[in-house]
Parts: sequence; structure tokens; C-alpha cells
Amino acid sequence: MERDSNELCNNTETAKIDPIAHFNRWFTTPIDVAQRTALAVIEALDQHPSAADQTAQDYIMPLRRCREQSGRFRIWGENQDTFYCFIYDGDELKPNPPVYFESCLELSLDYGIDQSDVIDGDHVLVAETFTDFLWHMLGHHICLRCDFHDHMNRTVNGLQFNGVTLDDSFHFPLCREFPAGYGPYFRHDMICIPDWGAAFLNRDARDSFVSEFQPTIDSEWAA
Repeated sequence: MERDSNELCNNTETAKIDPIAHFNRWFTTPIDVAQRTALAVIEALDQHPSAADQTAQDYIMPLRRCREQSGRFRIWGENQDTFYCFIYDGDELKPNPPVYFESCLELSLDYGIDQSDVIDGDHVLVAETFTDFLWHMLGHHICLRCDFHDHMNRTVNGLQFNGVTLDDSFHFPLCREFPAGYGPYFRHDMICIPDWGAAFLNRDARDSFVSEFQPTIDSEWAA
């Protein structure tokens, strides 16, 4: 039996939840995926209205650019092209391949990654499955912003604050802290980047978060 995305609360439950179904509640236009391969999801995201909103400074890789680097199928990039995330070429036809991080910067020196974790001198594993990275991509897109965008449902709102300490009820989907920072954590109808702010599906989720964690709020955004 498929779990309702409202049950999102910890690592075990999150693994049973479809991120597409979860995030479709946040958008006015559903993400429509015909097949569950990594390629099909990237194709669907490339056509989704959210692809035109680069407020978070990162972007879903346009299909025409996915194979810019031989042997790699790039799926996500930073708007200055400092880093990319990719799956190995050929794995895009699989539903859940691992996802890797590459950068023009030095992984150990600039990102603090242990040299023993660096693969072939230039990339590192960031997500054990594409599904885990999809949580990161879409959560980062919604949360890392200062204002509302009209591709989001009208109930979606958010806060900016200087920092908050989360408890274990929040789930972090990646297998390491995201090297470039700003990795989102998830609980119920909340997305939180602790050193940036949080986004909420509705006002009730916002009020619950503020009551529980009492952040010092710098600004708010809503429709």
C-alpha cells in the first residue's frame, strides 16, 4: 500500500514516499512522468514551469546539455557552472542510479571532502539513488528563495532566518552533506535549509514550525 505523503516524518517513512507525488502538491502544474527512469524524470522536469524559475541559483540540466561531458549524464547544475551533479552515461535509463557531484574547484581543498572519497580524482558520490537526489533538487528549488513564484500553489509560503537546530524528525535524503551547501531537510509539509530558511505547504505547517523551533525570522514570503 502506497503511503500518503502527509506521513513524511523520518528516514524510514520517506523511503516509501514518491517524491513526485509529494511535490506535486506544492505546484500548480503537476510533474507528469510517463516512465520512472532518471531520463524520463529529467525530461518531465525540463518541460515543467518550475524549470523557468532559477531563483535558487541552480537549474535542472536542459536535455541538450546533459551529455556535455563524455561518460556523464548531467542532471543538475549551478548557474555559474561551478559544479554539476550527474549519473554515469547509460544509467539514465535506470530508475534509481547513484548521483555524483563534480566541480571546477578542488574537491578536497575547496569542499573539505576526504580524499579517500574522491572517485577518479574529480567526483564524489552525493546520493545513493536518483530518488534521494530528486528530494534534494525539488526541495532546494522551493526553499532557497526570498519570494513566491506563480508556479507554486497559493498556500505555499516561507521564512528566512539566520539558523535553526533541527531534531531527528527531519529527514536528510543525501548520503553526505551537499558539498556546495544549502541541503534541504524534510518533515511533513515542511522543507528546511537550516542556515537559510524554510518553506511550507500551508500556513498551519508554518505556524507549527515557528512554535516548535522559534527561529529569529528575518523575512517572510507568500502569495
